[in-house]
Amino acid sequence: MVDEGRHAARVQPFGTRFRYWAALLSILFAAALLGLYTVAVRTHTGQVVDVTVYRWSHGLNHGGGLSGALRSNLHVPLLAACLVLVALALGARDWHRVAAALTVAAATPVASLWLRDEVFDRPYLGDHAFVMNTLPSGHVSLSAALAVAIMILWPSRARWPIVVAGVLLATASLASVVAHAHRPSDVVASVLLTGAVTCAALALGGPLAAPRVMRKAVVVPSTESTPPPFSSSSADWFRRGDSGPSTGQRRRQRPARLSPDQSGTRQSRHQ
Repeated sequence: MVDEGRHAARVQPFGTRFRYWAALLSILFAAALLGLYTVAVRTHTGQVVDVTVYRWSHGLNHGGGLSGALRSNLHVPLLAACLVLVALALGARDWHRVAAALTVAAATPVASLWLRDEVFDRPYLGDHAFVMNTLPSGHVSLSAALAVAIMILWPSRARWPIVVAGVLLATASLASVVAHAHRPSDVVASVLLTGAVTCAALALGGPLAAPRVMRKAVVVPSTESTPPPFSSSSADWFRRGDSGPSTGQRRRQRPARLSPDQSGTRQSRHQ
């Protein structure tokens, strides 16, 4: 009973802290998105800087239609990989991470279109490129959301999927600007929006919805009492995010062995 109480006390504060930090990061991402929109779209200086970088990026378009093709088709392999990982996670009954990944992949593009068409507007503060509002970018939001969903669903703790997702996201962002489809502030806003939605989904899902690359710091809650050290397999320790008891811990947890003389002495005392 004492061990069970200690285990519950150790799990609950961690889950609370995880949700707290995820919610806080979601608010910070949303505040950064609102600040970017206010400065880059609703101020004269912001529009000038934005369009200056936008026109400078046109000089990078040496690949003909390559940037346009990347912008339009990069989400296709990301979507295929995401569907495969969803199927694998469903087979493993990893409901929390499936729910978090699908929430990010579905909510981010919808929120992007809603903000761009219904909430944000672009006031005319001078002849700075096209007047219509394009913040945030729908293509970049979709690619970023799928990349994050893949990272959440990846079945191992390897860190290279994060690097690949970052490279694909940077490629989609750069292609959207170079192909004359979006301003630089549009793609940055898409990344901030994806971060806000992702952190909100992790805050709702808790530690069990976190990517496996974060599982070294995640303790999975359990309603059962803590099992003895020798009744758990290495797979159980791995699922709980622990590395298993060390040699010194096993020696301290092992019951003391009595010699024949000591056992006889104790028996005679009881008699």
